[in-house]
Amino acid sequence: MATKLAAILLVGLCAAGPALLNDGYTRTKTHLGGNQYSKVHSEEHKHSVVYFPDIETLSKEYMDRATKKQNTELDLSTITCQWGEGPDYFRFLPQQKAQVFKNKGPVSFSNHCFQKVTAEITSFDADSVEVTITSSDASSWFCYDTYFVAILNSFHVEKMDFSGKHRFTFKNLSDEELYDIEKNGVRIFVFCDGLVDLFADFFMTLKLFLGGFSTNPHIPIVGSHTTWYMDESNIKFLEHSIGYKMEKRPVSKVNIPESEIHSGDFLAITRLDGLDEIIMYGSGSRVGHSTMALWIEEDGKRELYIVESQDGWYWPVGGFQKNKFSQWMEWAENASFNIAVLPLKPEIRAKFNETAAYEWFKSVEGTPYGYHNFLFGWIDTPRDNFPPLLPPEILPILFRVAEKIIPKEIDSILNEALNKRLGTEGLRLQEIEVEAGKQGKGGILDLMAEVEQEGWVYSDGISLVCSSFVLAMYKRAGILGDLELSAPEFTPRDVTSLNLFDLNYDRPQACKDADPDLPYCQILGNYRIDLGPEYSTIEPYNHMNERCPSIAPEFKRPAGC
Repeated sequence: MATKLAAILLVGLCAAGPALLNDGYTRTKTHLGGNQYSKVHSEEHKHSVVYFPDIETLSKEYMDRATKKQNTELDLSTITCQWGEGPDYFRFLPQQKAQVFKNKGPVSFSNHCFQKVTAEITSFDADSVEVTITSSDASSWFCYDTYFVAILNSFHVEKMDFSGKHRFTFKNLSDEELYDIEKNGVRIFVFCDGLVDLFADFFMTLKLFLGGFSTNPHIPIVGSHTTWYMDESNIKFLEHSIGYKMEKRPVSKVNIPESEIHSGDFLAITRLDGLDEIIMYGSGSRVGHSTMALWIEEDGKRELYIVESQDGWYWPVGGFQKNKFSQWMEWAENASFNIAVLPLKPEIRAKFNETAAYEWFKSVEGTPYGYHNFLFGWIDTPRDNFPPLLPPEILPILFRVAEKIIPKEIDSILNEALNKRLGTEGLRLQEIEVEAGKQGKGGILDLMAEVEQEGWVYSDGISLVCSSFVLAMYKRAGILGDLELSAPEFTPRDVTSLNLFDLNYDRPQACKDADPDLPYCQILGNYRIDLGPEYSTIEPYNHMNERCPSIAPEFKRPAGC
């Protein structure tokens, strides 16, 4: 679907070229082979440019150049917004340069092209705001800067390659929009690359996700398996973004007796599909999915099950579920999972109450996956949980853009949870921003950082993602005592760092042969899961993981956060 939409969009853009020429635009070829259409509008609004890569470019020269860096060694320093480095993952996201406010005067900064830039609000009326950006001292004759100038509900994208003044006007503003500008200013972002190069960044990133879309293991590319280019791209992305290199294993499957797996053992999983890697990039986790083993006795028969919160398009069942281990392993192999089994310490296992855990599971079985608080186990602070290429200030703007297109989905993954924090119902993002200010709770970013309460019931029930579901099972099983812990605040990293797991586990010989240096058994996957030095080291404590920063690539975690 994403590929089809992109193709329709690009064909539409290509067809618009002749109309632009008729409207007074001039066309030149860019260094990636695309078409640049430009027009001088006035002395003070000197240049406006739109890019339309043509079909031949996309099929040959453009795509060759756009993907060139995929086939070369990446600089293993963290991903940064550095002009001229070539395409990179997520470099299509703009970086904030300034916020300008009414009656506070100009703000100065410099860019790749123009070394002297000032921005200020030059007009603020009852329903409109004008921002003026003045550029000078270009670093070369042919350089340019590309701006994203935004308020919560609207934005402009503009390429500037001439010095002088450039004006941006936001008109017909509502009371909520005027409040947003008074409180947060007009946000000025600059793209890391030129408009054409942004396509290269986008296509390079798209390869992380493009494949493995269905449950059928026999269909290439769109079946249940990840593709070779997804595996390769995600391995490179992890090493490049957080310094984590998943090594190739000599075997892909290690068979161990089911008796080696006990109730409460944690199954740490990575699927090289882009989504797990985003979780890892944001939270510092070494895996992207979490499940738990549970032996269940019914009708006089005792069998091993895997319980989890799951909603992958590659998985036959959605929501809170249990599946027999043999069936689960078949689906896991079809989904190209990499799986490590983390055994509980013997003294912790002795405390694990199977009956209590299973009784709670039966009370929630079938509940939908926890989309409502997917973001909130990760985001604990207003600004210190975001990767270097994701400026916090752009999140509310991107969500507001998405809210206009897919309002029900944004209500599900964001608005319902923000309303819970305000004690309101049904408010959309603009209204949430105003209400947060009235209640003295800051704004959207501050609300996102508030602790997600495990007892909140959403429109379709309680909400738990995979790792928080396992933590909730641990609480019901009694292995965390009476500690006050909010399960939705736990990412996969937060669970695997708990000192619940056996570091002295005597592994079966097959596990030792496959992965000599791991302290646990990896039973499936082409790539080795290394949980690093933090594995099973942190003693659980009250209100754990409620205020923890997680900035790539170091992911420094203060004690007691």
